[in-house]
Amino acid sequence: MELRLRAVGEREAGEREAQRRGKVGGRRDYGRLQSPPDAPAQNPSLSWRRAYPGPVRRILPVAAGAAVAAFGALIVGEYEFDGLLPLLAGLVLGLLVSEAVALGGQWRGWVPAAVSALLAAAGILWGGWIDSGEGLEAYPALAWAGAAIAAVVAVVRARPRPTPRRRPST
Repeated sequence: MELRLRAVGEREAGEREAQRRGKVGGRRDYGRLQSPPDAPAQNPSLSWRRAYPGPVRRILPVAAGAAVAAFGALIVGEYEFDGLLPLLAGLVLGLLVSEAVALGGQWRGWVPAAVSALLAAAGILWGGWIDSGEGLEAYPALAWAGAAIAAVVAVVRARPRPTPRRRPST
């Protein structure tokens, strides 16, 4: 019995030593194995957790936002830019582009907000250019208003989340 307890104790000590040296990339918390942030560097079998490096996680959502803006421009460009259409299109396209950029990469801040605004406004302006017969007719003035609305909506949606201010305790 004593020999068996000693073997179990040595095995546990060996596991603790392996964890300390970084040979094992995990810790137990509430009954399930959780990996530390640097686990893929410690254990190559956990490399699937960080499949894409940092820059790629920023480029892919921007490319998705550009694709959404281009697709929106092609759709909106087939309709006449009069009445509320450019304004509503700016609202919807600004929201969709900012969602693609902000939620696609879990990336919020002033940089993704500016990128989203630029892409959304460019999508509306491209749609206006398509509506004008690709430069054959006069450019619709409401396209500029729609682009402004798209930019504002995209900035508001992708801006950094405000931190809640705590009231001073009395």
